[in-house]
Amino acid sequence: MTTKLAVVDAAQVIRAGIQKIVSTTDTIILVGAWEALEPFWEFMQEGAVDVLLLGDNVSQTSLKQLTTHALKRQPKLKVVLLAARFTPGLIEELTRLGAMGFMCKDEALSDFFVGAVHAVKRGDVYISPQTARTLFLASNGQPQVGLSPRQIQVLQYMTDYISPQEIAQKMNTSVSSIYNLQYRLRIALGVNNTGEILIEAAKRGLVAEREEA
Repeated sequence: MTTKLAVVDAAQVIRAGIQKIVSTTDTIILVGAWEALEPFWEFMQEGAVDVLLLGDNVSQTSLKQLTTHALKRQPKLKVVLLAARFTPGLIEELTRLGAMGFMCKDEALSDFFVGAVHAVKRGDVYISPQTARTLFLASNGQPQVGLSPRQIQVLQYMTDYISPQEIAQKMNTSVSSIYNLQYRLRIALGVNNTGEILIEAAKRGLVAEREEA
C-alpha cells in the first residue's frame, strides 16, 4: 500500500531533496510540493493526502500556529514537522496539538525518511535521531522508572517503528499482550497515549540512541 505525501516548505532545496528521496521508493507517492499552505489547501479540494511534511519557514509563522491551522482544516491529516531545531518544551506542545513526526533539517533525511513517513501514516509518533538526542540531553538527570524486561523489549521494538502485530510476532505473543504492555508503559512513564511513550522514553534515556549512517 502506498502513502500519499505532500510537502510544504519555503525552501526549494528542501522540496527538491524530499522529491529525490521519495523517487527511490515505490511505496510513497509525492503528490505535490508547495512553498505555502494556501496552494496546498487548493489542491486538497481535488486529491487526498495521507502525510503532510511541514517546514518551519512557511510564511514566517510558528510551528504551533501552522500545526493548529493544518489540523483544524484537516483533522485526519498526519503532520510531520521539519525544523532547524526543536526544544523539549516545543516538542511536547506540538505533540499535544497533534503533530506526529519531528525531523531536523541538518540530518541525513535519506537514512530514515521513508520509514518515518510509513510509521506516521500508521499512527505512530516518529522522533528523528537528532530530536531524540535533544530530548535525552535536556533531561539526562531525570529519575528512571522501573520497567519489566518485557516492557523494555517492547519499548526497543517501538523505536524501530514497527506495528504491534509485528512486535507480537517477534516476541511470540498475542497482539493483545502487546497492547497491554504498551498500556503499562504509558502508566509507568506518566503519559496519556502510546504516541508519547517514545518521547518520554527518549527524555529519560530508556531507549538506545540510534546511530546515524
